[in-house]
Amino acid sequence: MHTDNNPKRKYLDSTYKKYPYEIKNNLNFPEKEKFDIKRKEYRNDRIKILAGGPLQTMVTGTFGFVLLLIYHKKLFSFNKTSFTGWLLIFCSLFWLRQSANSFGWTLDYILTGEKSMRGDELRLARFLDLNIWTIHGITGIIGLIVLFIVLRLLPKNQILTFLSAGLTGGCLGYYLWLIKFGQYILP
Repeated sequence: MHTDNNPKRKYLDSTYKKYPYEIKNNLNFPEKEKFDIKRKEYRNDRIKILAGGPLQTMVTGTFGFVLLLIYHKKLFSFNKTSFTGWLLIFCSLFWLRQSANSFGWTLDYILTGEKSMRGDELRLARFLDLNIWTIHGITGIIGLIVLFIVLRLLPKNQILTFLSAGLTGGCLGYYLWLIKFGQYILP
């Protein structure tokens, strides 16, 4: 999602063009009070927008995971998983978005030596004045913990099928959403 047409952003950009030196050096200028208010409002808006995607994903994952933990004895038999069990596993593994993003960002950093700021978690950390590794690192580890607990709950004869289907589905979902169709659905 892009917010380039945001009126607050346009105001901030135009004011910055008029007073770049004053803004960079925190000096007074004719519109400073209004500029500071709009900048704070814009920052708060951006934090809400950036947090929305990851929070929705983590809430869905947490909801599924908690229900899976509560009802796992009813959902799994010796060699079979119920439809509801698979549905809760699917919801639980929304947490894997965090792990996949963290892994992808870290791999990109290792390969290129550059810190990309494309992820919501990275930009959110910057807006909150946190180290950029903080949010995606912590939530990525939580995602892996959820995965390993789910694997322990699954009947042993379904783990290999689950892992291969999950890897295939994850890669296909990444391609279909982030490369092929997502840009047209949510520009």
